[in-house]
Amino acid sequence: MLALLFALAGCTRLQTSRIERANPPIGVFAEVNGARMHYVQVPAGPNADLPPLVFIHGASGNLKDPMVPFLPKLKGRAEMLFLDRPGHGWSSTGPNGGDVIDQQADTIAALMEKLGMKSAIIVGHSFGASVTASLAVHHPDRVKGIVFLSPATHPWPGCDIAAYYDLTNTPVVGPIFSETLAAPAGSLRLKSGSNGVFEPNEMPATYVEDASISLVLRPQS
Repeated sequence: MLALLFALAGCTRLQTSRIERANPPIGVFAEVNGARMHYVQVPAGPNADLPPLVFIHGASGNLKDPMVPFLPKLKGRAEMLFLDRPGHGWSSTGPNGGDVIDQQADTIAALMEKLGMKSAIIVGHSFGASVTASLAVHHPDRVKGIVFLSPATHPWPGCDIAAYYDLTNTPVVGPIFSETLAAPAGSLRLKSGSNGVFEPNEMPATYVEDASISLVLRPQS
């Protein structure tokens, strides 16, 4: 049994290395609130007609998730900030895990301040809408307005969170699962799971690759 766990851990490390080589950082980094934040800041064009925009991605995504569809349509019209939430993509979690919604909102507000973005319309997708709501409540001076896209801001009737979230949160068992089974098992369900997010619509053929969704399979994510 121990040998099998070591073998799976080795396979996970190799898979993680391949994922990171195929999906390198595309932005720059800043140290904020003890977290190393990865972001892409796009300047406004000379004829910009929109206020600054900050995009906050969902549970299993990264900054490419909103960047792929929105950047081509809005480039030049507004200053835009795309970021990996703490613990996602190429951003670290920071002290004390940094995974609490309000902590993430604090870190994003601090990043905006560091980058000279006084205020912006915050666009939150799925679980990112929870962080967007926290920003609006705790940092109203940073928020010109909010846009929710398929928001998950509160528990909902029939809410059925995947069992692996609870499993990875379990002491001892969680880290072992993350370091051995999560990546190989997750890779088998990556496309079908992504398809489920788009249902009843059809998922764009290259979405998983374009949005670097496989980054979420790494143990640290």
